[in-house]
Amino acid sequence: MGAMRRFEGGNGRFWEIHLDGTTVRTRSGKLGTDGKALTPKRLPSVAKAEAELEKRIAEQLAKGFTEVAQASGPEPENPELARQIVEEPTDSGRYMVYADWLQTQGHPRGELGAIQSSRAARPGDAGLAKAEQKLLEQHSWLAPAQLMEAARKPRKAGKAGKADAPDDVTAVTWEHGFIVAARLARGDGRSSATVRQLVAELLAHPAARFLRELRIGALGQGEHDYAGVIEEIIRGCPSTLRVLSLVDLPPGSAELVFASLADVTPLLAATPLLEELRLAGNHVQLGALELPRLRRLAVATADPGVLLALSRASLPALEALQLSSGDAPLPAAPLGEVLGARWPVRRLAITRTANTDELVPWIVKAPLLVGLGSLDLSGGKLSDTGAGLLAMARPKLAHLESLDVSSNTLSPGGVAQLAGLCGSVRADDQRAAPAATISEDDLRRMAPDAGALAKARGIAKPKLWPTLGRDDTTYWGEHRGSEVYEVYVRVPGLENGCSCPSSKRPCKHAIALAILIAEGHAFEARPLPRGLTSRAGASRYYNTWE
Repeated sequence: MGAMRRFEGGNGRFWEIHLDGTTVRTRSGKLGTDGKALTPKRLPSVAKAEAELEKRIAEQLAKGFTEVAQASGPEPENPELARQIVEEPTDSGRYMVYADWLQTQGHPRGELGAIQSSRAARPGDAGLAKAEQKLLEQHSWLAPAQLMEAARKPRKAGKAGKADAPDDVTAVTWEHGFIVAARLARGDGRSSATVRQLVAELLAHPAARFLRELRIGALGQGEHDYAGVIEEIIRGCPSTLRVLSLVDLPPGSAELVFASLADVTPLLAATPLLEELRLAGNHVQLGALELPRLRRLAVATADPGVLLALSRASLPALEALQLSSGDAPLPAAPLGEVLGARWPVRRLAITRTANTDELVPWIVKAPLLVGLGSLDLSGGKLSDTGAGLLAMARPKLAHLESLDVSSNTLSPGGVAQLAGLCGSVRADDQRAAPAATISEDDLRRMAPDAGALAKARGIAKPKLWPTLGRDDTTYWGEHRGSEVYEVYVRVPGLENGCSCPSSKRPCKHAIALAILIAEGHAFEARPLPRGLTSRAGASRYYNTWE
């Protein structure tokens, strides 16, 4: 059988052809897959078979396909040079030595490393950018195929459709011939590969052998279970990994996302050299935690069990700690346990909490406070009451370099109480104190009868609602029981709807969602799904009963 020739196009597809005597065989499909073999064509002579081969190749070239070279075998390795990079994965000089060695072996990754090193020094050099692109096109196997397709330029808004959301974007960062950072996410229509498949492909590829940073974003519409992704990270995680983010969020997003991370303890045991870690999910478990090099930690949770497990963690190098509950109440006593830990924290952030006033007494008496340089309480519900408590603790806070209480609910008088409290106080963008959204009387008025209200209380449990979101006036969610139903409630008018077939309206699902709103559970700030109100119908029926 003759040598196979491979061609790839900008549409994310490949085409292969080879000549076997007088038979021409072809295969095509999406990049990153095995594709599909087409019916072989047998010609009457070798000459005619060769002519058929050239004809078909010309057809593919006319369609914009480009011939690419194929890897001839496994990449050459130099264990000693690789060990030096693993010991210090941020040292550019060690990568450049490795690239030089690869060039002596005639391997194109060495040339790629040299080009990318030059680009780092001259980022505006168009010639180098073109040379890099050409090399990657000629030797596409130097990079994970599915990942590179998913990381193509994000879609912009326009007539063709809506733009990709920031949390849907996949991106990679190259240095000296290797992928050193990757953010993997799945947006509508961006890639046929799942995030789990992208993670598996990345971590098994030679290009990621020195990966330092891995961030996992959205899994796709309606997907919230990260267990498979975590399994792939554990299976293929390189020892050079220093930054891990689950779930990675764009700036300005809600701090708590509806994601099931399950028990992350085995994952953290497999990544002992982490220096930065982010965990954000409404379903997460945490056991023993020992990360001797961890310097930055962000945890978004309203689970007291997670906070108590965190309070027992061994984090001797921790410099920055961020806690958030995504506009839900943060359990105060478990927070006090966390703040009692003996870590060398210099920056503490407790943001987007629904009970900031309740947390202030625990903060001002925390042992951690003594060593802090900055304290961030932004984006919560700090009122004048909480400001007064901070003002009373002025001697304990005077050593702070900065205090951030922006985007809370302080009046001008409350802001004045904090003036001069420490080196720098930021108190801009205050908003009006919110009125109670839904009261117990509202729930009674919504419910058609006492039985409907009782049934609603039985399913008003966050674990039965894998998705909870909100925009300015509408709260919505997906209830998972025998089936999955879409539900919404608008405040303060209490217009509501549900996609369930119940003839009793409002149904128990709509009332349960209203109960979750009334109890202050976390709702992720995100746009209302398109068509939800049409699918769920609408109800304004309220009854009065005794």
